[in-house]
Amino acid sequence: MEIKPIRWSHSQLEKFKNCPWSWKRIYQDKDVPRSETEQSRWGTYVHKSCEDYVLKGVPLPANVAFAYGAQLQFILPFMASKQLCLVEPELGIDEQGTAVACDDPRCWSHGFIDILAIETQTAWVGDYKTGKSTYPSTQLDLYAAFVFAHYPQVMQVNTGYYRLQHKRVDSAVRTRAQAPELLQSYRTTYANLLSAVASNNFPKVRGSLCGWCEVLDCEKNTARARIERNQA
Repeated sequence: MEIKPIRWSHSQLEKFKNCPWSWKRIYQDKDVPRSETEQSRWGTYVHKSCEDYVLKGVPLPANVAFAYGAQLQFILPFMASKQLCLVEPELGIDEQGTAVACDDPRCWSHGFIDILAIETQTAWVGDYKTGKSTYPSTQLDLYAAFVFAHYPQVMQVNTGYYRLQHKRVDSAVRTRAQAPELLQSYRTTYANLLSAVASNNFPKVRGSLCGWCEVLDCEKNTARARIERNQA
């Protein structure tokens, strides 16, 4: 059976790692709509507020300033002061890690970076986190690989998860020499995904995220009880 290449994002491969069955239902069968929660709506609102601040000079809304102003009123001017500052740029690479347009048939992976700033040979990649979770993630390693591919003059990428609710930044420094290894964990998960598609083997995995999963008809799902409580 010939398996077509799958164009993927960080969130898509994370979904597969956490539960292959959930990935199948959402991304392959597409019979489960993506859900929106109060928390996700708040996150979208904060992201849009930051975008308007950087691109249009619009002050942060009062509720965002009250919640996160101390952090954002340092982060956003710092990023905006660089030679190049982009909000939500979508970058893509092919399977060799070379820069391609996201609508190019060769595009293998793509993603939207919350905020990207570049000054000569140094770049800053930031990701806003408005939730309580401090779950470790390799997402910004992937985005650093995108930046190295698209901006050949960049030799160093400073990444930061802006954990606004926790009033902290989880930062790391990535160099161009590290670029190939930044994709390695994704290549492994991608190979496992292709194998699952070829064998049509998508096990259901019980985990901490079952309480937030959109696949409500799975017997391992615990989100139904939470939704019913909220609706009561």
